[in-house]
Amino acid sequence: MGFDYIYDHYSAALMGIAMRVVADKDSAEEIVHDTFLKIWNAMNGYDSEKGRLFTWMARICKNCCLDHVKSKNIKKALKTDDISNVVVDRERGLSEQMNTDTIGVKEWMNVLDTDQRAVFQALYFQGMSQSQAAEDLEIPLGTVKTRLRLGLIEIRKKLGVI
Repeated sequence: MGFDYIYDHYSAALMGIAMRVVADKDSAEEIVHDTFLKIWNAMNGYDSEKGRLFTWMARICKNCCLDHVKSKNIKKALKTDDISNVVVDRERGLSEQMNTDTIGVKEWMNVLDTDQRAVFQALYFQGMSQSQAAEDLEIPLGTVKTRLRLGLIEIRKKLGVI
């Protein structure tokens, strides 16, 4: 099979996969381009006994999408805040802390049931990981994740996001 054939028959489908993952046309086009390069370079590794050609190509495209999303998130995580946004009063030795009551967090927490509130308290105010919260609250990790998800849904409803 030639590259033109593969591109003509599968590019639209792979673009659809990329668009569903990244929802940005420029990024999706870049991902599809990378996908076709990987497909072409790995064509000798395709085994028709293990699955259909499109399934194999779709998996490569999905992996390229995930790599793109991860690298984008990592770049965001590595960025630091602009120093001009930081306020420090050296003479007084004071540092301002954000009061959670003044930004409405206390009100948001009131929509949660007691169990969800305990999970949010552990994760967001005590800085625990989900595993640490599960151990501290003596509940399974899956329960922590479920209570967090349900609590976030409740808060989104309160904020009118859902």
